[in-house]
Amino acid sequence: MKAIRWILSFPITVVLSVVAWMLLSEALSGVDLTYGGGFWRSVIGLCPIAITAAVPTSLFVVVGVAIAPSQGRKVCFVFFGLSLLFSGGGIELLRFPEIDQGFWFAAASGIVVGALFGLAFAHRLQSRSKT
Repeated sequence: MKAIRWILSFPITVVLSVVAWMLLSEALSGVDLTYGGGFWRSVIGLCPIAITAAVPTSLFVVVGVAIAPSQGRKVCFVFFGLSLLFSGGGIELLRFPEIDQGFWFAAASGIVVGALFGLAFAHRLQSRSKT
């Protein structure tokens, strides 16, 4: 049973993360039209891109740690590292390779922040399950 959970943990987390990314990008697609027109309006216009990258990335880490049969800090850090490349936020990063550096930076910062939030929440989740 452990082997099946290890085999299925990565594909399930990728699929859930991509579905969350698709839902968020669809829901926030019209909000990022406020980009441009000064510094603060540009920063606010980039927030939906960062959110669209952060939420699926944190979901990737938390779901991966919850599904994995082993409970340890190494599992948290493995899914943290994998989330930087294979989560829905990674798709958001690949969407803006050469279009605009602001879009790319917003997606990259969303991935890092989402992965850190997911790591912190996964650590809390594991410490709570031990007691």
